[in-house]
Amino acid sequence: RMKEGEHIPTPDISHITCDPRFKDQVYDPSEDTFLFLDALELQKDFLKQLNPSLCLEIGCGSGCVITFLASILGSSSYYMATDINNVAANAALETARRNKISLDVINTDLLKHLIPRINKKVDVLLFNPPYVPTSEEEYLDSIKVEGNDMLSAAWAGGIDGRQVLDRLLPFIKEVISDNGCFYLVVVEENKPKEIARILLKDGFTGQIVKKRTARNETLSILRFDRKKASSG
Repeated sequence: RMKEGEHIPTPDISHITCDPRFKDQVYDPSEDTFLFLDALELQKDFLKQLNPSLCLEIGCGSGCVITFLASILGSSSYYMATDINNVAANAALETARRNKISLDVINTDLLKHLIPRINKKVDVLLFNPPYVPTSEEEYLDSIKVEGNDMLSAAWAGGIDGRQVLDRLLPFIKEVISDNGCFYLVVVEENKPKEIARILLKDGFTGQIVKKRTARNETLSILRFDRKKASSG
């Protein structure tokens, strides 16, 4: 377990660039990934207090983020991840193994095959979606599984960079547990206020955990929690 105030090391992900099985086929952690890690580290007291049973990352890529979360929380939680890219799913398993984390990875699109089994059971949901605005055509090309280039599926977000996220949003209310939370990476072009309004209708309040401008994009990590019924 970690000592109080101890800095949490970034997971070892050297295999993503060095191992020929993964090189150039899996999203190499970048500014968005590291901002996500910083945000989770900022939230570590909240997360420990939450004491989650089930933590799930959608579109885990290298598995860096869910592995980092597991290193904050330890083995009392069950960790799961999904990715549409089979190579990424295997890379995430390797990341977990190298960092001595127990992780189950499912090669699937978003939450397909997990609903309704996980309904109201996810205590911490993580998603760094493909958020880069592209044409619809480029987005549709990116999700053609028969194509060789699965890497574009990691960043091509379609109109407003929202086409993948918008497919997920209706399911957030189904899967998050009563005290659970949803962490999301967005850029300004994704219209975060509109995302917050959609989730507010479904009973969630949002907050910005951390924000950073890098390479001409302003990245934010948002956290959504179920609105608590006011007492009295």
